[in-house]
Amino acid sequence: MGALYNAVQFVMNLGASIMLPIVLFLVGIAFKMKPLEALKSGLFVGIGFMGINLVIGLLNTAIAGPVAYYQTLGEGFTIVDVPWSSMGAASWAGPYAAIAVVVSLILNVVLVELKVVKCLNVDIWNYIHMLIPAGVLYAFFHSFWLSFAYVVLLSVLACVCGYAGRKRWQEQFGLEGTCCSTLSYCMWHAPWCKVCNLIFDKIPGLNKVDVDIAGLNKKIGVIADPCFIGLFVGLLLTLITKQPIGTIITSAVQMSAVMVLLPRMVNVFMEGLAGISSAATEVMMQRMGPDTDVVIGMDICLGLGDPCALTATTIMIPITIALAFILPISYFPVGTLTAVCYDSVMPTAYGHGNLVRAVLAHTILYLFVLTMANWCSPEATGFIRAMGLEIAGNGAYMGFGCPQFFIPSIIIKALGLTA
Repeated sequence: MGALYNAVQFVMNLGASIMLPIVLFLVGIAFKMKPLEALKSGLFVGIGFMGINLVIGLLNTAIAGPVAYYQTLGEGFTIVDVPWSSMGAASWAGPYAAIAVVVSLILNVVLVELKVVKCLNVDIWNYIHMLIPAGVLYAFFHSFWLSFAYVVLLSVLACVCGYAGRKRWQEQFGLEGTCCSTLSYCMWHAPWCKVCNLIFDKIPGLNKVDVDIAGLNKKIGVIADPCFIGLFVGLLLTLITKQPIGTIITSAVQMSAVMVLLPRMVNVFMEGLAGISSAATEVMMQRMGPDTDVVIGMDICLGLGDPCALTATTIMIPITIALAFILPISYFPVGTLTAVCYDSVMPTAYGHGNLVRAVLAHTILYLFVLTMANWCSPEATGFIRAMGLEIAGNGAYMGFGCPQFFIPSIIIKALGLTA
């Protein structure tokens, strides 16, 4: 088991941008692609993913000044909001992690062959959505097998929920043959946003509002182009936080660059995925019949190229900052702000690209997420300590706004357990 752990840990330490080409190359070979074609597809996926991460890093740089400004205003911010990237990396430190992921991957293939599930989940990096809550259980129950079983259970649930939401995902983003299997999004954000939109349909006035970015572009012209939206948001955020003139100009251009570059990086990602998806579909049809509907489970980031998701992200940044001062929480959402772009995807999908609905659903979601993250901070802190992360004081994590996190937290609190 030690050798297996070390092997899996080595691959994971390479990072998703390196791991994905390796995994998808092997998937391509398994689906009878020619080696060079499989390698090219894998490389394009890795290049696209790397480009997406670089652009998101640019987004975080662009808002760093305003975030630092607001962070110093709140006197009651006594808890550290730990970013998803740090929590995700730490989740692999659990002794159950490597073997649980390998077993989950094998089980996924077996269940697809048996036609129990119809999602082949290659979104391996986002096993962190299973490993982090399993780490919470390990921190408080100290049980290898409980945490192991929880990872495997959640991995199956990711396939089931991802497949269930495939049609809306494919229709909104044009991602044929895929679904989003990132657990927090397909299991929680998707149904949450679906319910929100059912409610919006019943509200007079709101049910008639449809702000479509493409339509807006036609009505008011080039000023609605994503590059200008990014520019204006960057200017607004830096001007109201009294940033130096150099920072104002730089941040505005960086936000504009994010709006233009992110869709193009997603296109590179999709160019690589297209060949593998086609090969997988062909092989599955041969093995399981022409009516098979097996899809490839992919990362939530594939939805980031949608103009509505991008625009909703820029609007949600100041809204998220405002919520930190409105809600009774003890942390400033620095870590949460690094995930705003991902969290705009499902509100966009289930709002059918309607910007108003996307922003409203996202805001309602964050009212719950930020509150639950604050309430569950003792459990987040227990995980952080158990996995060896070092922070000053207690920690919070936005993931506790999802049921795979807050249900164990409720049980832990009810039993009065301490890490």
